[in-house]
Amino acid sequence: MKNAFYELDELKAFLAKKGSFRWGLVYCGNHSVIEQIQNICFETLKAISPSTELIKIHSHETKLETVFQELSSFPMFGEHRLVVLRYAEALLAELEKQAKEFRRAKIIEEFQKYVCDPPQGIHIILHFQEKKVPEKFAKLQNPDFVFEERDLKDKDLLAYLLQRAKVLGYEMHLDAAEELLRNSAYDSRKALRYFDQLLLFKIQDKKINKEDVTELFDGGQGDLRWKFQDALCERKGKLMLTYFLSSFPEEGHVSLGFYYKSFLDLVRFRLLQRAGLSTSELREVLGWKHPAAGDRLRLMSQKYPPQEMPKILKNFLEFDYYLRQDANPVRSGLILTYFLLFLAGERE
Repeated sequence: MKNAFYELDELKAFLAKKGSFRWGLVYCGNHSVIEQIQNICFETLKAISPSTELIKIHSHETKLETVFQELSSFPMFGEHRLVVLRYAEALLAELEKQAKEFRRAKIIEEFQKYVCDPPQGIHIILHFQEKKVPEKFAKLQNPDFVFEERDLKDKDLLAYLLQRAKVLGYEMHLDAAEELLRNSAYDSRKALRYFDQLLLFKIQDKKINKEDVTELFDGGQGDLRWKFQDALCERKGKLMLTYFLSSFPEEGHVSLGFYYKSFLDLVRFRLLQRAGLSTSELREVLGWKHPAAGDRLRLMSQKYPPQEMPKILKNFLEFDYYLRQDANPVRSGLILTYFLLFLAGERE
């Protein structure tokens, strides 16, 4: 495809040379990369007009009327406006729903017209998490650029992680990048999601070593996740929500998986205790790496009695199913929040 890019530097050089753009397509599931593309485009337009407006729209939580207004109205405070439509798959689904249920047959055609031929001063980034666009939107053609997240191979992905860390001002050790890839099963999308979490976890000192990666996968997001588990052990629902709401960069089912493992470990812990295993044997069998893991399980054992386990594990599976079925991050967050309240015993 013409003007298709896989590297941010290539896109930046293209826009610098072109000087402007009307609309662009982005296929990417990596949050930090999307933010950088947005900034590159915004800076390109600000070079033309310093008063350029930036409008960020999360498609799953914005009304269609607002979207059309931002795409069709002239900029309020300057000559140019950059409209970033994040998670456009949710927007297209809503357009299809409106066309079918409310007999607004022309609404899809109107949207495609605004995107492909925006009014003077309007610039658009249409973002999808994956390269999947419904056939009804086939007229979304001829963008000024397309950026696609590359499915990198093992060696290329290792070099990419080290280079991205350097560009973002982080010092990432080689063994840390290798450990991240091993834990991600060399899946590029999964590795990049965990890479984003590492950036947040180490935002203070900006140094990423192998131990940081191990802690991320053992306890997810370091100290904050362990604080959450402490609140879980104490059954402090409001504190659990506070920690959760301040740290939701990951997909709901990924976060849920960590807590599910905590309860499965609790079940195994009780069975192995009854079998007479010593603390050192329990540590080896359960794979404890965090020094406080045993104390936390003992506390959970006191707070969550055996008779509650079937109900809790059953609900885990149900919530996991709902989270995996729902691609909407906002609804996923609400589902997981409700589940945390259930674990705290504040709701049935």
